[in-house]
Amino acid sequence: MQRIRIALAGCGNWGMNYIRLIAQIPEAELVCVVDTNLEVYKNIQYKIPATTKFYSDYKLAFEKEKPDAVIVSTPLNTHFEICKYALEHRLHVLCEKPVSTSEGEILELKKITILNKLYFFPGHVFIYNQGIQFIKEFLNSGKFGNNYYFNFQRTGLGTIRSDASVTEDLATHDFSILLYLLNEKPEAISMTHFNYESKKFSDTAYITLFFPSKIHATIHVSWIHPIKERKLNIIGSKMMIVFDDTSLSEKVKIFKRDRSYNLPEGDFGEFQMAVRGGDILVPDIQYTETLKLQLNNFVQSVLGNETPKVHIDDALHISKIFGACKESAENGGRLTGVTW
Repeated sequence: MQRIRIALAGCGNWGMNYIRLIAQIPEAELVCVVDTNLEVYKNIQYKIPATTKFYSDYKLAFEKEKPDAVIVSTPLNTHFEICKYALEHRLHVLCEKPVSTSEGEILELKKITILNKLYFFPGHVFIYNQGIQFIKEFLNSGKFGNNYYFNFQRTGLGTIRSDASVTEDLATHDFSILLYLLNEKPEAISMTHFNYESKKFSDTAYITLFFPSKIHATIHVSWIHPIKERKLNIIGSKMMIVFDDTSLSEKVKIFKRDRSYNLPEGDFGEFQMAVRGGDILVPDIQYTETLKLQLNNFVQSVLGNETPKVHIDDALHISKIFGACKESAENGGRLTGVTW
């Protein structure tokens, strides 16, 4: 059986997930891990295979271990340098999101990827989420009716990153979901953002995207929100969909729209008890860990057994959205066009 030799750059929380999942894929072999923090080795030495080497220098690791592919799970400001070096040395790359906020950097990585006939996977993990895949099929089935708008909430009281803004950290997921579900790109964007507790980057943002099909989407992301939410609401002419990634058993709900709703007569208590009519469907979706599905697609694509579900162009599109968001925010939330 042919196996892909993988180097992992970055052994933080997300890197530890890759260590665990690589061991579950027979066609993958973790030949080395790289982290500039030597203390990390003390935490992972019993979690990696005995044959896996540890390095503090990724260039030395690539030279000595000669991997076929690299997974980049390091801080955002190191992505471009590591990815470029790996591609120049003919290594396939899976890079955590966002790959870069710079359109120019993504274009340079794309050029090398094509030149060396390599695979480049941006870490847009929700493309592999079976709930999101079900929603895409349902939207395309015609049963949903016309799409009106999308509303995302991705909030929580979590770690405030020192290497990226909340938009770059959290909204990347929502951008990738939108582009995947709609199969079209926004023509204009408005964003306002605030840094209440983060000194360098914004920790709260509100984004609105407008699409040529007249659909619009609103996104609220925050690191300082009291409730953890990972929710998408889709409103259509016939039905409505709620995707709640924090739900353990009912991540997707489909609501049939009922226009026969009448306000009840009586006091305020009766008004509070009133509920809308219409059926609610909870589809039976079998879920597999999305990061494992993404990693397996990466490995099988390199082996020639599968077609990639994500491409470097996906990262390029999101870098263009970042550019429009930045321009809008710098101008007080002014509606800003996106050039494709």
